[in-house]
Amino acid sequence: MRRAIVQRLVIYLVASVLLIAMGVYVFGSENFQRFKRIEQDVERLTSLNRAMVEEKLTLQRRIEGFRYNRQYLEHLAWEELDMIREGDEVFRFPTQKNRN
Repeated sequence: MRRAIVQRLVIYLVASVLLIAMGVYVFGSENFQRFKRIEQDVERLTSLNRAMVEEKLTLQRRIEGFRYNRQYLEHLAWEELDMIREGDEVFRFPTQKNRN
């Protein structure tokens, strides 16, 4: 009976030492800092991924507009590419080169 108690105490002591050693290893300053760095990287990459998904959706909407909406395509050509439509009046203003 006394021997069983001693064996249990030895097992508990060894288990306690192992748990403490694992805690020091896992939560030691170097490993903890590494864990925090990785956690920050995950947050940064998650945010970047979210922004890229939003940009992808915006671009997909534009592509759909190009494919199925002729008015949208004309509007973009007129606004962003400075193209003119039939019937538009075009005014040309002299530049510095043309004045001399």
